[in-house]
Amino acid sequence: MYKITPDNLTRIQLSIERIKNNTEDYDLDSVPIIIADVEHAQIISPENKVLERAYLTSFGAVKGNIIYDNSIFHLIVLNFEYIKMFDLNNEELDGVLSHELGHIFNKYKFEKVPTYLDLIGGKASIEDIEKIKKNNRNNNEFYADHFSKITRNSEGLIRCINKFIKSEIFDNEDLFTLRIAALNSDQIYRGEVHRAHL
Repeated sequence: MYKITPDNLTRIQLSIERIKNNTEDYDLDSVPIIIADVEHAQIISPENKVLERAYLTSFGAVKGNIIYDNSIFHLIVLNFEYIKMFDLNNEELDGVLSHELGHIFNKYKFEKVPTYLDLIGGKASIEDIEKIKKNNRNNNEFYADHFSKITRNSEGLIRCINKFIKSEIFDNEDLFTLRIAALNSDQIYRGEVHRAHL
């Protein structure tokens, strides 16, 4: 895995500054955030076993409500292996980072998924549950992507997605095709700021 080298750290800092400069509606300093690489975004046991690892299938991910040094943060994880493999330029990195920030600053309010009791009580079917889960998953990505539009970084994000779609490691064509369509549409996906909390 690729660690946050001084050069990569500088790239991240400059990317955040560019994203900040592209929005007047959101105070990106108002929510506590830690940015880490994949290798360090994991919890290790005293026996050096990985107990929990950030789940990544693309360039980045977000985990909410991480406790560090007696404070609560959102954790943005960047996959520098992929960033290097796909040779992301600054605009594309801005697209990735603005998308991850979108999970925090333009959060989708998930629809409640029916429970097992709803299922056995006849209030919902397996199909209902699967449909809601799929809608939640898609909307979660659409809302995060929309933040890249708000911060004028959607072109870089679209280029990233297209690079990923053309690769051998890509395996989720339906969702990524829908994401590009949503980014190219006039549809507005406005969510809420996800505050870190106990």
